[in-house]
Formats: sequence, structure tokens, C-alpha cells
Amino acid sequence: MFNWQTPLTASWSDRVKGSWWKALVIIALYFIARSIAEFKAIAMGLRASGVKITPENLNQLVTNQEKVMVYLTKVEWFYHGQVALLCLGLVILMMLFKLKVFDFRQLSWRGVGYTVLVFMFFYILQILYGLYLEHFVPEFKEPENQMLIVGMFKHMTPIFLYLTIAIFTPITEELIFRALMMKYTFSLMPVVGALVSSILFALVHGPADVYQFFTYYLLAAGITWVFWRTRRIEYAILFHILQNSLSFIGILASM
Repeated sequence: MFNWQTPLTASWSDRVKGSWWKALVIIALYFIARSIAEFKAIAMGLRASGVKITPENLNQLVTNQEKVMVYLTKVEWFYHGQVALLCLGLVILMMLFKLKVFDFRQLSWRGVGYTVLVFMFFYILQILYGLYLEHFVPEFKEPENQMLIVGMFKHMTPIFLYLTIAIFTPITEELIFRALMMKYTFSLMPVVGALVSSILFALVHGPADVYQFFTYYLLAAGITWVFWRTRRIEYAILFHILQNSLSFIGILASM
């Protein structure tokens, strides 16, 4: 259960001593491990494609995410596996640093219903924003991240792709941007934490312009509001899973 009367400016009551530096260490370790895993996956994909691994080839991949995704599809099992293991590793790191992760006893159907309603509201906002871009910003292009995901559908097994996109990715991103960053790094400054986590969430998805930035920021704002209001990471993850699941179904239906 969560207290509806908790002011948005109130700090987290279950914060952990020294959590701000512990959270930053965990975030750094995660991104280091992720970079190593992705480099390994790309190298395996290059070998599977019969392409020689050279500094020139690797430099070209830095600026060509489409080629990166093509090579990742050559090692589908490794790609999905490393996403799942990184998610599990993140949870284990938080437990080792004694940062509280999940407590399903605190959840309620009232909280679930609230999350679904907020999701519906922000999803409608996203649709309206999309219509605005379609009619008034003719030069707008879909984010490259979204286009790459569409390309993955052509080469990867749908069920495993769903687990990666709609389950493991939401859990991982919410633990990083909401739990670690918003709650534990800025535990005494919830307003600052909400703003910083939302902006960084949008930037990490690689927007090419301000219009793409607000595409991701709208999603971040909705998730942040739910977490800020309920003080439970499980509801933030539920919001994100709903978002990615609908996107997954939409892409699948259009193919």
C-alpha cells in the first residue's frame, strides 16, 4: 500500500545510508558490463557473418547502428541472454549493496489501477503528440532506436524479442533511472531526482532532435510520476511494461 497523502517534496522514508554513492557505483558497473557484453555480441556477430574484425570495421559500427543490429541478429541467443543476465546482475548488485529492490507485500490493486489510469492518460498524450508531429512537423523522422527495433522483428524470434523488449528492458531501465537514480542518488531531493532521471532517460535513447527528445520525455514523465506518487518501483515497471508491450503488439501487427 502507498500513502496518497505523501507530499511530492518528501524524501524517501526507506532510503539507505550512503545510498547516493552506492547507487552511482552500481550504475557505473552496469554500464561497464553492458558495454563489454555488447562489444562481445558484436564481435561474435561479425565472425558469424564472415567479416574480419578490424579497427576500421569497429569504428564504422560506432556511427552505423543499423549494421550493429544486423550483426546482433546473427547471435540472437547471446543477445537475449546478455540482456537477461545484465538485468539479473543489476538486481544482485543492489542486494549486495543492501539497497531495497522489491517488496510485493506493499502492492495493492488500488495501486495497480492507479498505474493503469496514469498510463492511459500519458499514452493518449503520446498519441496526440504523434498526431501533432505528423501534421505540423513534416520533417520529423521516427527515432533511430525505434527503427532498429522494427528491423529486429524481421530476424529474431518474437517470443524472446518480447521478453527482451517488454520485460527485461523495462525492469533494468526502471531500476537504473527510477530506483537507483531518482530514489537513491537524489533521495533527499525528489524534485531534482524526478527531473534529472526523466531527462537522462530520454537522452539515453539517442534522440536526434528536440521532437524525438520529447517523444521519450513524455514516456519518462509518466513513469516518473507513478514512481514519485506511489514510491514503489514495481508500479513504475508495470507502466513501462504496458508501454513496451503495446509498442511490441503494434509493430508485430503492422508486419
